[in-house]
Amino acid sequence: MSHRFRITAFLLFCILTLLFTACNSASTTTQLNQQQTPTVTPRETTQNNTVITPLHPTTTLPVPPTQTACPPAGGAREMITAPLILGAHNTVVYTLDTGSYDKPITGQLLRYDTVTGKTSLILKIANAHIYGPQISTDGQWVLFTVITGAQNRSTQLQMVRMDGQGRQTLYCSPGYAIQQLLWSTTERSIAFYTVVNNLGTVDVLDTTTGLIQTVLTMPANTSLVLRTWLDGSHLSLSDAATDTIYGHIFVLDTTHSNQQYADMQIVLQQEYGDFDSSADGSHLFISFGGCPQGVCTGPSSIKTQTLNGGPQQTIYNSDLYDVVQVRVLNQNSLLFIIGNTSSGNANDDLSKNGLWRVNIDGTGLQQLASVTPQQFDYFNYHTQASNANVSLDNTLYALQINGFNNSAQVDSLVVGSLNGGTPKTFATANGADGTQLAIAGWTSM
Repeated sequence: MSHRFRITAFLLFCILTLLFTACNSASTTTQLNQQQTPTVTPRETTQNNTVITPLHPTTTLPVPPTQTACPPAGGAREMITAPLILGAHNTVVYTLDTGSYDKPITGQLLRYDTVTGKTSLILKIANAHIYGPQISTDGQWVLFTVITGAQNRSTQLQMVRMDGQGRQTLYCSPGYAIQQLLWSTTERSIAFYTVVNNLGTVDVLDTTTGLIQTVLTMPANTSLVLRTWLDGSHLSLSDAATDTIYGHIFVLDTTHSNQQYADMQIVLQQEYGDFDSSADGSHLFISFGGCPQGVCTGPSSIKTQTLNGGPQQTIYNSDLYDVVQVRVLNQNSLLFIIGNTSSGNANDDLSKNGLWRVNIDGTGLQQLASVTPQQFDYFNYHTQASNANVSLDNTLYALQINGFNNSAQVDSLVVGSLNGGTPKTFATANGADGTQLAIAGWTSM
């Protein structure tokens, strides 16, 4: 088995569990059944229940007292916030976990200033790892889970302000039961996947009230992947991959509780490799590629369709190269990753592997970053939010690159210009000893 395939398999594993997820081109160009009133989990009563969220803050304020201890079992807390005035420097937030999953040493949340080149510590936690980090739409807060070691393992849903203030625990669960966090663009809702005794549920926490409702219950031993919020009340999801290939795209209305698998709206029933949605949630951008039988190669394509179905339009098409991931850059452009692997055939072409950009009308195809045959690059595998991979001013990108150097596993984080040029490595880790890096997203400081 090749190093490339192991890395590809690792990527797909990370996506599903969140433990660590000269080309040819062709131009293009819901309703669920009504449910009963949602049931909610009673929230813990707390004195610190003021949420300070001015629309246009003019000064940084201290965060009111918060709690890091877990709420009572089954209960949750509302988030406690105060405004932070951001700076002008594009800044990448990322995690660095040391030690193994069963014996974590530290979990660190850091930020890298792309102007000064300085790395600053936001948060450091002993004897635990930080998973699923993502940044609020306003760039002021980081949401994540803290997972302890094998003995009495627990998962704690926490958040902290970008300056390290206001760390707080919103919800806790034993084991590794809180997975696949997705923070809505309004910051009012946090969706996550809970697995207990092989039974999965999609739960939504209202961050303004601390109320939790179960909106979907899956059949036993059946998995889903939470993809992104389409708006304030609808999630896009996919089924679990079979041999790296997905077969469905669903939409879930989170305003209804206790829904079942059959209640979800199916918007695509076709084999595909990856997808993203437009900023307004009206269109899907789907890559038809993937790595069947463990080999990533062409043909592949990127197509778009409306959320309600309709004809698909082709944006990109290749007989030779495999599009393994696609993300929306802005209303006019997409980013995608070509990730061919070697099948042992002398005609295998890995020379175009890396990050690419293309306009949604099929024009402007450009390679932004390349990787070696021993490397694999990929987008943020925790969230597909707009600030997950691209800076707030839409000028820079961040990527994770995993690979091998003289048989030693090396993981790197890089930043580069969306106009092209050589990307800069700002963090590296020896993945062989269990150390892990992961991008949380972008802010400005």
